[in-house]
Amino acid sequence: MKKTKIISYLLTWLCILGYFCSNSVTLMASSSIKPTIYTQQNNCTIGSNEKLRVHVNTRCSVYLYSVKYPDVESSSDLSRKGKYIKRCTSGGFYDITLKDVPDGCYRLYAKTSSYGYNNNNISLPSKTIVQVDNTKPEVLDINVNDNEVKIYYNDTISPETKGNNFYLQKISNASSSVCVISDEDMVDYELIFDDYESDSKYTDRFVFSSFDNSMFTNTNGTPNIIGKKVTGKKTFHEVGKYKLEYQAQDNPVTNNNKNFDEYRKWSNKNNVNLLVHRRPIANLTVNYAPSKDKSRLLIYNMNGSGYDLDHMDLSNKGITGERYEWKKVGEKDYRMGRIPTDLPGTDSNGIKIEYIIRYRVKDIEGAWSLPVTFTMSVEPKLILNAKLKTYKTDFSLDSIPASESLVLFDTTTSYNKRNLLDMSMYYYGSCKTDKIKKDSTYSATKNGMTYTWRDTNYKIPKTLKDGRYKFIVNATDYNNSAVKDTKEFNVRVKTPVDLESKFSGEYEGGNRISIPAKTSKYADNVTLELFYGTNYKTTINMRSINYGSYKKWTANYNIPENVNEGNYKAKFTATTPNGNTSTIYKNFRVNQLNITKVNIWGDWQHWRGQIDLFGKRLVNMPHRFMAYENVHIEAQIKGNPDRVYVRFSPSLEAMFFRNKYGQEYKYRDHIGYEVNFPLYMTSTDGKNYSVEYILPLADSTMDENDRRLKGHYWVEVTAIKGSTVKKKKISDIDITGNILDKVYIQPE
Repeated sequence: MKKTKIISYLLTWLCILGYFCSNSVTLMASSSIKPTIYTQQNNCTIGSNEKLRVHVNTRCSVYLYSVKYPDVESSSDLSRKGKYIKRCTSGGFYDITLKDVPDGCYRLYAKTSSYGYNNNNISLPSKTIVQVDNTKPEVLDINVNDNEVKIYYNDTISPETKGNNFYLQKISNASSSVCVISDEDMVDYELIFDDYESDSKYTDRFVFSSFDNSMFTNTNGTPNIIGKKVTGKKTFHEVGKYKLEYQAQDNPVTNNNKNFDEYRKWSNKNNVNLLVHRRPIANLTVNYAPSKDKSRLLIYNMNGSGYDLDHMDLSNKGITGERYEWKKVGEKDYRMGRIPTDLPGTDSNGIKIEYIIRYRVKDIEGAWSLPVTFTMSVEPKLILNAKLKTYKTDFSLDSIPASESLVLFDTTTSYNKRNLLDMSMYYYGSCKTDKIKKDSTYSATKNGMTYTWRDTNYKIPKTLKDGRYKFIVNATDYNNSAVKDTKEFNVRVKTPVDLESKFSGEYEGGNRISIPAKTSKYADNVTLELFYGTNYKTTINMRSINYGSYKKWTANYNIPENVNEGNYKAKFTATTPNGNTSTIYKNFRVNQLNITKVNIWGDWQHWRGQIDLFGKRLVNMPHRFMAYENVHIEAQIKGNPDRVYVRFSPSLEAMFFRNKYGQEYKYRDHIGYEVNFPLYMTSTDGKNYSVEYILPLADSTMDENDRRLKGHYWVEVTAIKGSTVKKKKISDIDITGNILDKVYIQPE
């Protein structure tokens, strides 16, 4: 594990200048020779002992003059405060090495007084600002593109005008990047504040500003730190590119008075890119055998390979390099390269020689895998290699339900004799499942000393409790069980129940209802307790239908009529064969109040299918009435309602009528009284309710020839008990004329 230090520099300078000038500045002096000085480089950062390219037009001396000083007014100012860097013997370009120049921000000046010219013949400063920074770290940015890693740097100073007399200079795009390995490397942070006016730091901010893992495959999540302050996080798990952002604000005054906030300047944003990636993984297979007399070791084939989980989409699986090493056991140093294919098996004294082969791979980011090793001798050890996965890709070794299957694959043993495999699941050293046993004679193919085994499916018992287990595979010598090798895999059994139900709402006593539920396919029992916690509690075993990945459960139930009205709970409990249990509760309501029947009939019942006085067969329409006909409304209601009433269509409740000729009729004038609505119904036995009502004049919905003139009228019965309201409506009421049309005078 390596430790990486991230250093973030924040530099702010505020300089008062009396003027701005171009890259090429003309000297304002009385001499006929007017020296100028400029550099072709834009504002730049340069280290001490690095070269700066400048141009002068005449013989002169070149100085650096700190921007924190006032403008140069005399030759003595420049000699006393400036830093002499070069004597130019003529005009032209010069590459000047900056030797022992202190860190700081400077402008270039030319001075000709050393060659006998006017003592005040000093050029105006160049526009270019030279920042000398001997401690500035390497500035990097990392971009991963396909199987190529590109590294960039940028250290350009970008000047920015902040007013007529102020010049704020800052580093833009200054960034530093480091590459660390997930869950291994430690990261330290060091924040350095430097202000060229020697202002103190007022405040700062340091945050994880963004995260991007699109350059990697098999990503392992998104961190929950984005947008949050950096508080000394040392290691990183989620792979990807993190961007850390730091800014500082200076304080030009000696106190923290907020009245000076407008004078406090924020530095540039210094971005640190942190690339978190995983180590590659190396694999090594060696097929060898001792000679018959065991004097030699013969290697038939040796294959090293590897992959990087970050770049599995690439043809090379993210691997850009490999390294083979080998040595004899007991030697200090490894020898580089592949081991020879024909080696001595014993030394001159007949003592067997053991060899170790070591192999590593390198990924795109330059990280090496941990080494894998292989040991060989004329009396070889039994070596087992195997991998374990879930049979269905829906699951993983970290989460697989009981009753699902594991697959042991890519299984090889390296040995010169017949050998056996056995496998089972263990919990804290105790075997919890039946062992599966395999024999190399029947379940493997042999090539040299390498046995390649057929894949083995291992079904987890449905009764195995949830938990973390060791799946242990043992390879043993057929005749000597003491010779063995073992592989262990962590397996977490996690069996979902996923119980849910949409049961809710209101139900009426005496009715038969169907109650649904749903679970995962692993549940084998669901019980339902209706009216949970009351004297009416009833337990029902629900029936299931398997739909492959889930099961649906139902229970049918007749709600008793003697259950009190009110709100109740239903308790659902589902279990799996391995003992997992899930319980949910659902609220429902029982209403015993119910309008079972509503009827309306009239005293005349004129349209009942009879033959009238004129020999015409009338239609049978029991809900067809005439105005001024007395009608009877009857209802059968259970549940002892508090009150029951009747409402009609507004036209059949109106106490005033105007016909199409404009003639007006009042209900009171014809009937002798007015009726207030609603009409309350009465009962003598608490079950059968009734009320009578003389229908008012209203527009006919059908004429005498049974032609429809308009839509139906309606009548509705409402029963109320507490907060429960039930309604039942008859919606096919018709009116044809009035009873006066049917009064006939018998001639004498």
